[in-house]
Amino acid sequence: MQFFEEAYKDAITKYEKGILYPNSLDPNVFYFPETGDPILLPSIEQQILRNIQQINQTESQFMQTRVWDFLLTGPILKKDASETCPIIIKLQLNTANLDDVLKEKILECIKDINDKLAVGTRHPIVYIPSVRKIEFDASLGAYHVFLRKWIRKPNFLESI
Repeated sequence: MQFFEEAYKDAITKYEKGILYPNSLDPNVFYFPETGDPILLPSIEQQILRNIQQINQTESQFMQTRVWDFLLTGPILKKDASETCPIIIKLQLNTANLDDVLKEKILECIKDINDKLAVGTRHPIVYIPSVRKIEFDASLGAYHVFLRKWIRKPNFLESI
């Protein structure tokens, strides 16, 4: 029975999702250039940036600095992550003139965009706001979406 399960998994991985190497990131989320580190696919990057812009504009159409910084982290950065695990975006909010009414508006906006699937995947994107500096699990790592670079690569990617 185990043999058939492995054969099924291999076939699905090869023919439905493309080749997914063990101990690697999901190729439906990250692009692997011939040289250098993996980068987030442009379609998912643009989706996240549009959502950040939407959060920023909750206060005013011209406000662009409410989200101070944001990092991609979470289970999507685990080796052999499931095809439905969430993409976590941790947000650091600017606290200047942040009153209770504005906090409620921002949380409502985040509630509206949370759990929508990343373009072309079955991964929900989850935004987690905080007024503190962004913390992340060092073993999982963190990817800076705006700068398109790794703040901390997952341990298993260090050897690639």
